[in-house]
Amino acid sequence: NTAFRVKVNSTFYYPIETKFGLILPDTQWYKWPSAGGINFTMPPDWSYPEIWGPIKIPARARNYEVILPIIPEWETRMGFGAHSPVGVTYAGVIPGAERGGVFWPDTRVMPRPEADRVSFSVEIDPNNEVGETNEGNNRMVSPDYEVVTTRSYSFAVFRVIGGEGDPTCTPSFDSVYQAFKNNFDYLVGTYPIADNKLSFSIMPNPDITYDTTEEERGGFLRRIYRMVRSDYDWAVGITCGCCGGTCMYDYSGWDIKEGRIPAH
Repeated sequence: NTAFRVKVNSTFYYPIETKFGLILPDTQWYKWPSAGGINFTMPPDWSYPEIWGPIKIPARARNYEVILPIIPEWETRMGFGAHSPVGVTYAGVIPGAERGGVFWPDTRVMPRPEADRVSFSVEIDPNNEVGETNEGNNRMVSPDYEVVTTRSYSFAVFRVIGGEGDPTCTPSFDSVYQAFKNNFDYLVGTYPIADNKLSFSIMPNPDITYDTTEEERGGFLRRIYRMVRSDYDWAVGITCGCCGGTCMYDYSGWDIKEGRIPAH
């Protein structure tokens, strides 16, 4: 889903609170809520808002950055609501769903392109609520941009028995799910990939064992690679204790107790 960055200059000698208009051609942009490949049925009177804000522009601002749709920090974790006031939860978060053992990321309701080339318009103070000497420089119309389609990324997550901390330990499904989802959400927010093309599955049986010797580790990685290469793009193993590693077989592993985000 798409956010829009605009930069604002202001000649006012004091801060100005104003709204922004984001105009997206209906033939180029899909604006209805969707998550995990599911499109939601909305009330007949529902539409994605064009007016967002208000937001405060600093005095004498130069290249002041505003991200549209405008979502105040205290609202970033709010869920989506079809009949909420404009700009409050229209761009809310739909929790990641599970279908047939496949998990999808949390998705913020924002427009996404559905044409090969798209454009948009942004207007500051669209309702002319701020008195100005020049009302003619408040609107920006973009050129046509080529849309780049991203590939899909699917992850197979293995619960790995053992590790240096406890050779008999098997991490629980819930702990593995939460550990991986933290990385999954981070990946969605930092990597240029469509959130409806990103998914993961937790393998049902924790029957993968791991040893730290070089020879057995290599065999372990090759075995995971063979198990997932026909259906998944990446394999990830999570243990109770130490440690993790990566190699040419598109495998990554880490300790569930490390509390870090190795999504890079």
